[in-house]
Amino acid sequence: MTVFVTKIGTRFYQTTVQQSVENHTMTTSLAPIALDHEPIDIKQVEAVLYSPQGDRYPKMENYNLYPRNGADFDIVQPYAPANMTWYFRWWANHLSSERFPAGSTLVITYEYNSVGAEVINDPNAVADAVWNRQRASHSTSGSMGEAMTALIGLVDDIPGSVWNSLLGSHDQPGSFGGLLNDLVSISSPSTIATAVWNASINGIAAKNMIEFIYDVQGGRWNLDTANNQMVLYKENNQTEVARFNLLAADGSGSVTSVFERRRAGS
Repeated sequence: MTVFVTKIGTRFYQTTVQQSVENHTMTTSLAPIALDHEPIDIKQVEAVLYSPQGDRYPKMENYNLYPRNGADFDIVQPYAPANMTWYFRWWANHLSSERFPAGSTLVITYEYNSVGAEVINDPNAVADAVWNRQRASHSTSGSMGEAMTALIGLVDDIPGSVWNSLLGSHDQPGSFGGLLNDLVSISSPSTIATAVWNASINGIAAKNMIEFIYDVQGGRWNLDTANNQMVLYKENNQTEVARFNLLAADGSGSVTSVFERRRAGS
């Protein structure tokens, strides 16, 4: 477990990152649900719903991460500043009003900071003690004090050594000198653009990969109930881009209890 030092207000405390997994049994109400802790990042709050029979619905969409109409939920402080509690909210003008069967189980998962003991009572006093300490008091061989004292004598020499060094003397592949040599050899912005868009990622040109992502997000999605598949179309809503097989938790094809999708033909 990693322990951090975090500033809260004007003081510093030991904190650890913990994961909260909260289970809520659903009723027919769409009232907000109070979270047990303050999420570190409200965009990363995840929610999964299970039917009364235990079937898992697809992971729901967090409006804080994907701010578009029809999202399933958002994480808000609706009663601040009087009440600073964070809430999981089902319904708002920009959220879906879909209701789920009573008895369904909602599982909310997120990370939060667990606050421990205070480690610094007076940050200003600590800063003064560090920066006003005499260098002569910390000259032990191998110590940080000795290293800092030695570096002070080199400060004036470093810029001259760096900027006066010949470019051709530093062309080792993978080094900063090699990178700078490569950049100098690029003659124009158009050459840079061509190099970027033609770069290969897992054997696919970057521009082709971006075009595929744009096509997937730009067109309609359709469920092929006969073949238990999701079909994705380009922005014209006619040209097919990709197909995904939809599977239930037991691996059988399904469009009503989808647990997993796999690219058709892969």
